[in-house]
Amino acid sequence: MPADTDKVADLAVARQRQRQADAETKADGDSATHHTIALAVRAYLAEGIHEPVYANGAFFAPGGDGLWRQMSHERMQVLVAELHGGKKLCKKHSDFKQIVEHLAALSEVEGFFDDAPLGVVSPGGFHRLTAAGHVEVVPLALDYRQTFALPFAPDFEAEATLLDGVLSQAFEGDDPAGQTDLWWQAVGASLFGLMPRLQTVLLMLGRERSGKSLLQRVLEHTFPPEAVSAVSPASWGHEYHVAALGGKRINVVGELSDDAPIPAAPFKNVTGQNLVAGRHPTHRPFSFRCHAAHWFASNVLPPTTDRSEAFYRRWRVLRFANTVPADRVDPGLFEKIMAREMPAVLASAFLGAERVAQAGALPTTAAHAAVLDRWRLAANPLQQFLTDAEWVEIDPTAAEHTTPTVYESYRRWSSACGFRNPFGRNHFLELLDATGAARGVVIKRIGTKNVVAGLRLVHRDLP
Repeated sequence: MPADTDKVADLAVARQRQRQADAETKADGDSATHHTIALAVRAYLAEGIHEPVYANGAFFAPGGDGLWRQMSHERMQVLVAELHGGKKLCKKHSDFKQIVEHLAALSEVEGFFDDAPLGVVSPGGFHRLTAAGHVEVVPLALDYRQTFALPFAPDFEAEATLLDGVLSQAFEGDDPAGQTDLWWQAVGASLFGLMPRLQTVLLMLGRERSGKSLLQRVLEHTFPPEAVSAVSPASWGHEYHVAALGGKRINVVGELSDDAPIPAAPFKNVTGQNLVAGRHPTHRPFSFRCHAAHWFASNVLPPTTDRSEAFYRRWRVLRFANTVPADRVDPGLFEKIMAREMPAVLASAFLGAERVAQAGALPTTAAHAAVLDRWRLAANPLQQFLTDAEWVEIDPTAAEHTTPTVYESYRRWSSACGFRNPFGRNHFLELLDATGAARGVVIKRIGTKNVVAGLRLVHRDLP
């Protein structure tokens, strides 16, 4: 069997060399066209049976090390010039650009990386998540369609003492065990590509000098630069900005804007792995599914125009309530962690990824639940109305109310609380139907009328 395998490999190499020679022959001389030159470049970049592909708005060339290496349009133009510059139809910048655009059309494979197995590459090989949720190490091959490698390998005997100290300080007195566990599971899920499949993003919420920035830097530098982006969700509705997410494994935004709302539709499209249309400036549009894990930091709850549960259930929140005194801040702590503890950090993250894969979800914590409840209230006056004990009592056994009666009570509550622009009746009922179930309040149909069940109106001094 080994001899047969070697023969097949030798035959594949021979065929590649012949294809490359044939393409170069066609591309020689003044009779060469943009098409024959593009074919020659494609043959030059081929590795065995694997040819370069155009996906996620970029070229990816197969490498002898088992990785698919991303190449920008500009790098491809330089390659065309180096290999074929001077030919009749390959002399000017516009020629190089047109050849590369033609090569993109020849090589485009939409969704090429969408079905890649879950895993990550390190110097130790390809760490693949099995169907049972365990990490196994196998030799890396191009068939796994991996585009980057971590600079470290996990060491399950080492300890991340310094990083553990940061986490302990950050979460002390605020469900430290639950929040620390969520951190490690989220890091592991980000490494192995689980976060986007679970349609989950992470928010690090808290004060300055609470550890958020340090932990974000460690997370960002766990990955090589080509796997990282930093695109705020407020920009995901713009084709140029959202295009920067294509082909990335993690998107780390250092600080969300407190005055730019998160747009509802782009946020759900990107995090829901729907097809998203993007375009790099001066290049052709492309469609892709975002496979990046999203980590955001903020001192305050981000504003949003989306009040639906489909928005809130996508979030996991780490709350940073403790501030480190200025005289206790170690300015060199990040460098010490990177130099000493990254193999141990990876080991803990790998174990976290296994827990996520086996559970099929990221855990929640008491801190997360408290923040989400506050966020819902801040973004939705209807939820504030339902939680105002002077006006509403949540009671599944209470008699139903007609929708006009509940709406009139809401209008009077809005006036008493100083809301100048209460929802119109139709919008109010739509929101109640969409978000009231979070409090146990639902709209039911009885006979020919809609009624509201699950609450008792307390404040009944109607005129």
